Amino acid sequence: MRGVLWSHLLASVLGGLIVAGALLAFGVVGARHTETVPINYATAPPVNPAGPTAGSAVASTYLDESPGVVQVRAIVGRRVTSPFVAGTERPGTVATGSGVLISRQGYIITAFHVIEGALASDRITVSFNTDTARRAEVVEYSQPNDVALLRVSMRGVSRRIRPLPVGNSRSVGVGDAIIALANPYGVERTVASGIVASLQPELAGADGGSIADVIETDLSPAPGASGGPLLDGNGDVIGIESALEVSDGSGRFPVSFAVPINTVRTIIPRGVLP
Repeated sequence: MRGVLWSHLLASVLGGLIVAGALLAFGVVGARHTETVPINYATAPPVNPAGPTAGSAVASTYLDESPGVVQVRAIVGRRVTSPFVAGTERPGTVATGSGVLISRQGYIITAFHVIEGALASDRITVSFNTDTARRAEVVEYSQPNDVALLRVSMRGVSRRIRPLPVGNSRSVGVGDAIIALANPYGVERTVASGIVASLQPELAGADGGSIADVIETDLSPAPGASGGPLLDGNGDVIGIESALEVSDGSGRFPVSFAVPINTVRTIIPRGVLP
């Protein structure tokens, strides 16, 4: 009888050791429970993939590149209804946005919807700062891609206002850190940082408009920011900022995105971009 009890006890101990070993092997014992949760980039807070020095990197990029960011003002000459966040603009109102200097020959890229209502009025101006404003000429534009190319005289414009370096948007990946420079709400040269939320083959607007091949970001859309440059971690322009109102079936909400700089290259005259 005692031999049988010892046999049962030994079997129980050995069984327990086997179970414990299996639990340790799979990380259940001695470790906290972990769970993988999918991130919704539309609502998740921005992450800081660049590490603890990201703040100083953003500040350095801002100091280097922000002088090349301009404010674009267009006196609307005809009623325009746009699927972009600008919405409906009436004659006599002033549309404002941002732009980026890409050449000392005076070439500036902005968002088309910023100047759309002023195409025939010749009332588009570009301000480099509060003391330097220039009348702008429309050189080229693409409504489907929401891109426009302006040109201004650079006579008298400080040499400290330099063109921004242009990158390659094909190198952009989801989760990459980005920096946006713009003039939201009429405030000159602000900076925001975030990540690439997705690379969309097409973004459909709530009013039936759509735009193809965009870089969606997790930044908050703001009036006046459209046309500003989206920069990669090296400070190179990889896109032109815009925002579109989309619908999820229960309501409308704005989504920030950028037109890839490689798309811009196909629209503007050859040789304008380096």
